Amino acid sequence: MKTWTILRTFAIWFLMAACAQTDFAGDSGQGIRSGKKIPPGTPGTPGTPGTPGTNGNPNNPVITTDDGGKIEVVETTLNIVSNSDHAKFKNCVNAKLTNLPTEPSKELGCNRDAPYGSARSRGSVKMKVQTNVCNVMSISFTSQSAAGGPVNTLSTSSTSSRFRISRLGPNSFKITANDNTDDDWNDLNLDVTGDGSFKFTIEGQGGCQ
Repeated sequence: MKTWTILRTFAIWFLMAACAQTDFAGDSGQGIRSGKKIPPGTPGTPGTPGTPGTNGNPNNPVITTDDGGKIEVVETTLNIVSNSDHAKFKNCVNAKLTNLPTEPSKELGCNRDAPYGSARSRGSVKMKVQTNVCNVMSISFTSQSAAGGPVNTLSTSSTSSRFRISRLGPNSFKITANDNTDDDWNDLNLDVTGDGSFKFTIEGQGGCQ
């Protein structure tokens, strides 16, 4: 009887140790995390590694989601650089995430405030994204040729005849556009870069890096 008690105690201890090593996700629905690690940090403190789903400190732009794979919707920042362009029309790029279809489209940037108006320089755009996924951004290019006139959508990600996209690096892209039928692709010139708290790509430009 004593030998059986010792064996049963050893078996329970072995099972507990095995569960601890596999990093069970409990009742979260994530399943076993297959060796995923939670980055170090202070739980509950925005902007520190290890804090699931938050990045409230712009001076510490790190991915602060649980490395185990929890998917949450969070608000983050896209940094926009408006480079010089040649156009007098008001040209803009708008974006919508295909993985968050209910979220409204966001204006990423325009070259000027109004047709033939002052040049515009925009520093950042707030946007809701998903953590631990590759966010896919669908974009559209619009142009307004006269004050009070119609705003025309000239091209979208699926018909990108009026803009060109190049990848500058992970989560960073350059967008240039042509607002008429000439060969000038500098009628809009924007650099769009994530703040490091999420991964994204632009539709038609391959996956996230």
